[in-house]
Amino acid sequence: MTVLAAYSGGSVGWLTRQRALAASLHATFRVAEPSGHLLMRDAPGGVAEAVLGPAAIP
Repeated sequence: MTVLAAYSGGSVGWLTRQRALAASLHATFRVAEPSGHLLMRDAPGGVAEAVLGPAAIP
């Protein structure tokens, strides 16, 4: 399982909370940056890699 957090350089509090969520789930934590609220539009490659794994991305 992966927690993928969007980040565009704002508050690091958001990343801290997302990292804590990943730890509580025993999940991998990844950051997609620069990315805003629409992560799938801003960083589609990062989303695909988080879902499918790095080997699936050409």
